[in-house]
Amino acid sequence: MSKLSPKPTDKNPKKSWKDLDSTLQAAFKIPTKDMELTILVDTYEMSA
Repeated sequence: MSKLSPKPTDKNPKKSWKDLDSTLQAAFKIPTKDMELTILVDTYEMSA
């Protein structure tokens, strides 16, 4: 009897458009002169 490999689980599931919107809303809510925001595209699962 052989064992099946367990399905890979993503401990950090991909984020959606809604998550991106929330991040941007929070970042631009209180704009500052030295504001900097980095969006890591690998953490988002985007579709058209």
